[in-house]
Order: sequence, then structure tokens, then C-alpha cells
Amino acid sequence: LDAMVVGASVTQTKGLEDGASPSAKAVTLEAGITYKWKPKMDLQATYDLNYAGIDFGAPLATSQRGHMGTAVSRTDIFHMVTFGLAMPF
Repeated sequence: LDAMVVGASVTQTKGLEDGASPSAKAVTLEAGITYKWKPKMDLQATYDLNYAGIDFGAPLATSQRGHMGTAVSRTDIFHMVTFGLAMPF
């Protein structure tokens, strides 16, 4: 089981800011298992969870970007499950 928390930052183009207080977060969790199936063959399975979130806060009145809402944020979550067969050559 592996876990990783990554700090991130957001930079914005002056005059085209999406918000007053940008922040970003990213987290990855991974788990894997190997099963000795035969003397020269292993079965492997892994699960990965990736989370990324970004939040810009309230829009700036001085920004030239046309804002439709009162806050801009996005969250992405990805799940990946893999299975494999491993054998030496």
C-alpha cells in the first residue's frame, strides 16, 4: 500500500485571474497484491485512486475574464484497476 500527498500551487495570468485565492491539492493512493499461482507464474492486481482538486475562490472584479458564477472550482477523481500475469524470461 502506497500513499502520496503532493503539494501544488496555481499561478494566474495578470488581468485574466479566475479568482482571488487559488489553491490546488492532489492525492494518490495505490494498493497491489501478487499471488504465486504457479512455480514460474504470478498473478498481480493493483488499484489506484487519484484525486485532484483546484479552487480559485471568489472572482476578482478587476479580471477581464467573463465570470458566469460566484466561485470557480473543479474536482477530478480517477479509479484504475489492473490485472496482470508475471513470469520470468
